[in-house]
Amino acid sequence: MKTPGMRIWGLAALVSLGVMLLGACTTSSGQPATEVCDEQVNPQITIDVLTVKPVEDRHLDIAALSARDSLDKTVPELQGYQDTLGSTSAELHAQLDGDMRADPRGMHWCARLLRATVKIKWDTTVYLARELIPGSCADKAVRQHEAKHVALDRDLLPTLKSDVETSILRVTQRPVWGAGSSWALQDLKAQVQKAAEAAIDTFQTQRNRRQLEIDTPEEYNRVAASCGQNAFPTINGKAATGM
Repeated sequence: MKTPGMRIWGLAALVSLGVMLLGACTTSSGQPATEVCDEQVNPQITIDVLTVKPVEDRHLDIAALSARDSLDKTVPELQGYQDTLGSTSAELHAQLDGDMRADPRGMHWCARLLRATVKIKWDTTVYLARELIPGSCADKAVRQHEAKHVALDRDLLPTLKSDVETSILRVTQRPVWGAGSSWALQDLKAQVQKAAEAAIDTFQTQRNRRQLEIDTPEEYNRVAASCGQNAFPTINGKAATGM
């Protein structure tokens, strides 16, 4: 967190998407030969988001925390808050698994998604400057501010699930056409993966925007005043000026 001259909680987020989509090629010669893949598909989509208790990390000092990239550094109104006392980092790790099917249509193939499960693990780390004395007023004030970021992330979980499901359904309502079964399945797999990644990226952007609504000069000043300026750590003899 930052007081005037400090930089308050910067949120950093990393998204990594590992995909394992199982393609089971099943031919169905009993289907009438047609070159068009236009039938309605209703795949079963399941989005599971696993959250664990935030990890508290106190190994970085104010200088190291302040040097890290953070969202609040992009806000002109917060440029006067130079020193970071706390920061919340969120990492999303997603794994995609599912089943596909390819059916012949004349000289071509139609691949459809039968089932997809996206498992998203949301890891949160709350960094607190090691200069903060555990249990002190300043320490509690910074931790309470960071708790607001963690709480907002939890509130946004239903949005993440809905966004990913909607994005996958949007590209799988119709089969994917291909000159061969493997080509059709690979194309479908790529489209599903791209849809999941795009949804997570878009969610991340929206989440960052919401998180910045917490980090305002008024909030930084409120936290700084909650214990008195002298209660917060000093840097080179000067009171830290951020959150």
